[in-house]
Amino acid sequence: MPCAINRTAKSKSSIRIASSGLWLPFMFLPHFIQRIAVVLPSYHLSQLALDVVGAGQGHAASEHWQALAGFTLICMGIAWLGHQRDQKANG
Repeated sequence: MPCAINRTAKSKSSIRIASSGLWLPFMFLPHFIQRIAVVLPSYHLSQLALDVVGAGQGHAASEHWQALAGFTLICMGIAWLGHQRDQKANG
């Protein structure tokens, strides 16, 4: 069973990396992946990196920083809720 879990995790990771647009140009990705990619932090990180070398899509860097900050706050909120739940469960 661990092998199946490992393969699933690797495939999900591969999808996230491929949808960032860093390894394959974003415009060549299927439309449904392009729609999903814009909510993933890997997309925004790759766009910031591409902007540095002059190959970005022309969006303002502040948009990508705001998206990354928002994603960070959401993840921190989820972690805080989990921590609070664990604190209540363990007394």
